[in-house]
Amino acid sequence: MVDEAEGKASTEQSCPHVKTDGELDHVITCNFFSFDEAGKFKRVIVWIDGASPLRD
Repeated sequence: MVDEAEGKASTEQSCPHVKTDGELDHVITCNFFSFDEAGKFKRVIVWIDGASPLRD
């Protein structure tokens, strides 16, 4: 979603991945972005449903 007037956008991802032990796992992630007047990232928030796959 994009809210151009507020300078914000968000995305949702479905992320299947294989853990280090070979088990298949799946998480949902959402990213929230705020932009400055030049269109550059001002703030980025990453939300993960469950444990971060980066920990395995």
